Amino acid sequence: MDLSKIIGGRVREERRRLELTQEELAERVGLSTNYIAHLERGSRGASLQTLEKVAGLLEVPVASLFVAGAQSSGKSPQDDIRRVAARLRGMDARTRQLVFNISEAISHWKAGKGRKR
Repeated sequence: MDLSKIIGGRVREERRRLELTQEELAERVGLSTNYIAHLERGSRGASLQTLEKVAGLLEVPVASLFVAGAQSSGKSPQDDIRRVAARLRGMDARTRQLVFNISEAISHWKAGKGRKR
C-alpha cells in the first residue's frame, strides 16, 4: 500500500475517533479543509512538520501515522517489534530504507524535544 494512503487513512481514523470534522481539524492545525481532504485520501503528501502538528492535535505519536491499523495494542515492546519486523519482511529494499529513515528522523526529533524541556 502507498505510504500516503496509509498516513491519510490513519489521520482519518484518528480524526473520527476524536469526533472532529475535516474543517475542525484544518482550522486547529492551520491548514485548509481542501488540504486535509487530499491528505486523508492519500493524494497529497505532508512534511514531517505538518504531520507533527496533525499528530499532536490528534493526540497520537507521529510514528503511528505511518502504520495502517497502528492503534496501540497494549502489548509488550517485543510484540510491537515482531509486528514491525513482519511488515518489513514484505517490503522491498527501497521501502525498508524509507521506513528506517523515517524512524531515524522521529528518534532525532524526540531526542531534540527532550532536551528543550
